[in-house]
Amino acid sequence: MRHALQTAALAACAASALSVGMLQAHDPIPSKYTFNGEVSPILNAHCARCHVEGGAAPMPVDAYAKVRPWADAIREQLLQGAMPPLFVDPSGPAVALPRALSARELDMLLTWSAGGAPEGNRSNPVAVPSPPPDWTLGPPDATLVMDAPYTVAANKQDETREFELQTSFGATKWVSAIDLRPGTRSMVRDAQVTDEGGSVLGLWIAGEPALRTPHGTSFRLAAGATLRLRIHYRKSWTDGLVARSDRSSIGLYFTQAPASGQDIRSVAGGRLDALSRVLAVRPMILEPYGLVTVAAIAADGTRTTLLRLRSPQPGWPRRYWLVTPMRLAAGSRILAESSNGDRVDVAIDLIDR
Repeated sequence: MRHALQTAALAACAASALSVGMLQAHDPIPSKYTFNGEVSPILNAHCARCHVEGGAAPMPVDAYAKVRPWADAIREQLLQGAMPPLFVDPSGPAVALPRALSARELDMLLTWSAGGAPEGNRSNPVAVPSPPPDWTLGPPDATLVMDAPYTVAANKQDETREFELQTSFGATKWVSAIDLRPGTRSMVRDAQVTDEGGSVLGLWIAGEPALRTPHGTSFRLAAGATLRLRIHYRKSWTDGLVARSDRSSIGLYFTQAPASGQDIRSVAGGRLDALSRVLAVRPMILEPYGLVTVAAIAADGTRTTLLRLRSPQPGWPRRYWLVTPMRLAAGSRILAESSNGDRVDVAIDLIDR
């Protein structure tokens, strides 16, 4: 239903923008929505965590003068479904994600950006978004810091590096969440934390809150384990020719051992060797696609959809936690395909059952 409403809103606003361009190309029809009235609260609720001064995104949303030059770009990103970058097709299984734009919010933003992007009444107080917290889940149970700062050279815009972080825990820990605190927010785009066994303990994307493992599950972290932190750096357009350094920290959140004693395993796509309960899906999107479907194919040919993504874009490595875990029989084959027939690499997080 939400997808249908959003599609209708997109079509209506696209038609409105087209008619404005045909009839009054140099004098756009003013929008009934204004930045100081309806638009600013929407941007604060959905965009300010990333689009903030000194953040990873290029446009702070805390003032009209900063947003107005980007009105056309905002409209294009919304029409393409590239922003907000959630990508989940609601026709597939439900997943845990930040709240998406409602059809009404989408209509307001598109109408505003296509209709002259008016500021509105300057006497109306515009709420300034609070700075993003260091830790979205509150203070972590343990913090690990990179041994030394890492510098992205002046002649490099984009770089991925891996660092080792040594733990000193004297006993096994059970991890329910991982968060990252960038040393330099403007250049840290995303990150991944893995343990020595290869399990992905956490994925981090600039602007998105950390999520705890669901359904009483957790990752097992051995005493004295070494963690691998892989960070994707991309300097902002204002820092493209300037060397920038970062020394990020990761926060670990612990929980009690699960009643089953079983930890979450990260498995590359392929055949399952045991009866399993799939908790999350992690497709590796390396190029833009129209549609990506992840499914499990049982030995008898029965097909179970695990995830559907619409217009996913590279640069958003995300773990999609299933609201309802999927039970799959041993021998089931995990397959991810795009709408043009390309195979897509995928990993899943599961518990043997």
